[in-house]
Amino acid sequence: MQMARESKRIVVGITRDFISSEGKIDFVEKIWDELANHPRIKIEILEEPAPTNITLDHTQRFEVIIMKRSPLRAMALDPENCRLQLVARNGVGYDHLDVDACTRAGVMIAITPEAVRRPVASANITLILAVAHRIFERDRRTRNCAWKKVGKTEE
Repeated sequence: MQMARESKRIVVGITRDFISSEGKIDFVEKIWDELANHPRIKIEILEEPAPTNITLDHTQRFEVIIMKRSPLRAMALDPENCRLQLVARNGVGYDHLDVDACTRAGVMIAITPEAVRRPVASANITLILAVAHRIFERDRRTRNCAWKKVGKTEE
């Protein structure tokens, strides 16, 4: 019995938002290769376009779901008949996940806050500089041909 259990493959569902417009998988190549070639892991790409609602069928078919922004609501989690053990979300926040329903069903949740730290910091600095240089106001004036209304050049 022990031998049969060890040979069982874990079925991992991956949402389609990991597929680029060119049809390539949007994963770090080394990590993808490890997952795809692991003898105990079977990967399935969800057929539905992303973001798709995670369904009862998904939670009964996969042990792990790797997603970016697909909602997982309570109606998709049957605590009595849930195969899903882990939801791994690429990003931060739990707004797409019903954390209480996952807890009741015994589903672990993992997020990757480091995945967006640099882009968020970069966007924040860009916005701070835009406000400091009054870019939005100047853009509005330029689009309204109102640049002559200002008496002298602003510093």
